[in-house]
Amino acid sequence: MVNRLRTMDGRLFWVLAASGVLLALALILGANIQKTNAETSSSTLRTGQVVRGDIEEMVKASGQVTARGLDLPFSASGVISDVLVKPGSVVQAGQVIAKLDSRDAESSLAQAIASQKTAQARLDSIQNGPTRELATAQQNLKIAQARLDQIKAGNTTDEDKAAVQAAIDAAVYRYNALVSKPNQREVASAEASLRKAKADYNNIKAGPLQSQLDQVNAKIAQAQQNLDKVKSQTAGAVSQADLALQKATKNRDSTKDTYDQLHKQNYNDDGTVKKTTTQADLDREKQAKVAAEQADLDVQAAQKALDTAKSQQISAVKEAEAVMIEAQAVLEKLQAGASEQSLLSAQAAVDKAQADYERAVQAPSQDEINAAQADINKARSTLSRLEKGGSDKDIAVAQAELDKYQQQVQDLSKGANSSDVGQAQGELERAAAQVTQAQLKIEASKLLAPFNSVVESVYVTPGQTISPGPAAFTLVDLSGLTVEARVNQSSIESIKTGLPMRIYFQGISGVREEPFGGKVTFVSFQAKGNPAQPATNPARLSPAASTDAAMPGLEAGYPVSIVLDRDGQIRTLKPGMIGQVVFVLARKTDVLLVPKIAVREIATGNVVDVMLPGGQLVATPVKAGLVNDTYVELSSNTLLREGDKIVLYGNTEVPALPTPTTGPSSTPNGSLSPVVSLSPETSPGPVNRTLDTGGAGSPTAPVSLPVSPTPASLPVTTPSGIDLPVSQAPVIVITASPPTPAITPTSTR
Repeated sequence: MVNRLRTMDGRLFWVLAASGVLLALALILGANIQKTNAETSSSTLRTGQVVRGDIEEMVKASGQVTARGLDLPFSASGVISDVLVKPGSVVQAGQVIAKLDSRDAESSLAQAIASQKTAQARLDSIQNGPTRELATAQQNLKIAQARLDQIKAGNTTDEDKAAVQAAIDAAVYRYNALVSKPNQREVASAEASLRKAKADYNNIKAGPLQSQLDQVNAKIAQAQQNLDKVKSQTAGAVSQADLALQKATKNRDSTKDTYDQLHKQNYNDDGTVKKTTTQADLDREKQAKVAAEQADLDVQAAQKALDTAKSQQISAVKEAEAVMIEAQAVLEKLQAGASEQSLLSAQAAVDKAQADYERAVQAPSQDEINAAQADINKARSTLSRLEKGGSDKDIAVAQAELDKYQQQVQDLSKGANSSDVGQAQGELERAAAQVTQAQLKIEASKLLAPFNSVVESVYVTPGQTISPGPAAFTLVDLSGLTVEARVNQSSIESIKTGLPMRIYFQGISGVREEPFGGKVTFVSFQAKGNPAQPATNPARLSPAASTDAAMPGLEAGYPVSIVLDRDGQIRTLKPGMIGQVVFVLARKTDVLLVPKIAVREIATGNVVDVMLPGGQLVATPVKAGLVNDTYVELSSNTLLREGDKIVLYGNTEVPALPTPTTGPSSTPNGSLSPVVSLSPETSPGPVNRTLDTGGAGSPTAPVSLPVSPTPASLPVTTPSGIDLPVSQAPVIVITASPPTPAITPTSTR
């Protein structure tokens, strides 16, 4: 028994000894394996860090620059007289760019204006005429009534009777003079006339007297003095007018030079406005043009004044010279002596005076006596009629005249005839309509630019006959460029009116690479083009294929209209340019971020693998906020902290963190990402934190997000020390703790 026990004890001893050796070997081997795996994990896995920065969630699409364009036709038919622009010309709203021949329209307008003035005058006459005519008729009525009363009362007054009586007395006196002896006064008068006629004859026959010559010479001297005075005065007026013309001409040349200089400064040789030209420059040029036109009018007025002064000078000098010539002619006539004709005229005057004298001393004839008696009888008959009153015929005539004026007063008292007024107003309205029509026709002959624009195409030439409809010009408004983007169906619901955006143009000469800003103004409800590819969606955790390849135009999708913000360099853009549009759906600043390639999905949700100092990986649950192509926002109650070392899966490069104004990155879909260090760094320490989910025992809710596939060949060392592929490795899930966490996260919402 003892030997058996000894034997058993010996065997047990060796068994236990062997077991101890094996256990020691296993421990040594396990430690070495664990150390080797940890070293392998630290040296083969690519790591990054949890960072703090800004993130934007966005939708991307291609966009094409558009501009308001207009094919501008004439609104009237006619022959083109002037084409005032050419392709590339910059025009202002309301500027005339072409004209039709308007000579017929201008003639029609002049005729229409004349007809309108005539119609207005006729209406005024009808409306205002009765007032004046009524006053005249009332005055005539008073006169007719007075005349009738006078005829009925005898049509005589004391003055009338006295006048008729004086006529009778004169007729009786003439009769008595005829039948009595010759009138001594008439004889003496006739004798004096005879003596004067004979004296004149003798003077003419004898020649001029010295006094007559002196008198004529005095007139000649006065005429010469007046001629010299007229020449001096008119010459002064002509000189002043000439000086005024010279001054006006000099001013015109100066103002024209100023205008030409300003125009040359503001416009290129091809007629387009220079880029450096401001509105103030154009205003100064316009003022200089007005001044030049006024100066030209002043020159015309000065020239007219000079012509008038010269005309008045010629007229006044000729008139003074005529007086001088007439006086000299009288002197020459006197100096030449009496002509045969003057002697004959003087002799005829003597003969007439002799006949008058002989008739005065002779007795009257019977016919003269009878005529004097007839004058007496006529005067007495007139007095008798006045004393007896007017005849029935005279009264009837006066009454008829009175009735006529009474009827006129009654008719005119009723005012203007409404029919005549209406007819005159109708004529005036028709005339005014003709004026308006002629004016519209003239306006229609001018083709105006409807807005500030650039002439892209000109389709007409002077002399060409054109009708309404066909485009004469194509204008493009470059001052308000817009962008049309195409968004696919999976993202269109995120695009709203007023949403901010950025558009990037890369590789275009003369256009900056920094983005241009703008806002959405319209979202179409109808897709255009071929079915859109599933690209440029809002960023998700899984990588998406890029659709930024070159294309002749926009890809298919829902059109979104965008108006660009005012920008000093917007003029560098041209319609048709295509860029990448970034619609900013949401943005957060100063939040915790991890690269999207660090997030993977397990059964309980999304996790990020944190690498401990010894190389162990701890799958830490995360809840995502905003997501773009490169980064994921961590919710405020995450266990991760800035600086934690995390594992990055895949070979995708993580770009640097830009500002919102930098261009798209080179990552897929051009997403914007924060800065991340990809070199191995010392871990901040072991993860020893709890997750505050609002109550003990509540597990962290998993976030269902697509993730990048994790390479199965990458080994992960678990706490048990067994190497497993990442896809099969057990996950250390840190669950909820009591309400008081070791680290309380700060909310960024």
